[in-house]
Amino acid sequence: AFIKAIRPPFFASSGAGSGGSGGAIAIYTKKGGASKSNNINSKGMENIVLGGYSVFKEFFHPDYDKPTANFEADNRTTLYWNPYVLTNKRSSRVRIEFYNNDISKKLQIVLEGMNADGKLARVVKYIE
Repeated sequence: AFIKAIRPPFFASSGAGSGGSGGAIAIYTKKGGASKSNNINSKGMENIVLGGYSVFKEFFHPDYDKPTANFEADNRTTLYWNPYVLTNKRSSRVRIEFYNNDISKKLQIVLEGMNADGKLARVVKYIE
């Protein structure tokens, strides 16, 4: 899911009866995919095609377990990303393995998600 906080002023943020005068939170849960056109041709109606979500792409991470002849510098800024992490029901633990890049000495770990009841969570930790 993509979560965005919208701070005022934004559309309909002022005036009587506005539903989000203090801001809003937008939560997008649709996965990427091909764009579809509905081809509406109604008399007197303007047809506008808007860009939607992009095609899902797999996150690249090098596999250093496989020997290779040419080693290039690893300058990745995002070392691991996985939108489908599920915890063990008994221990609520997850084992995550990844390779560090060639430049980082301190890592920022950001965990975002929600529980089975839909409660959102965000944790930020630093490790050296």
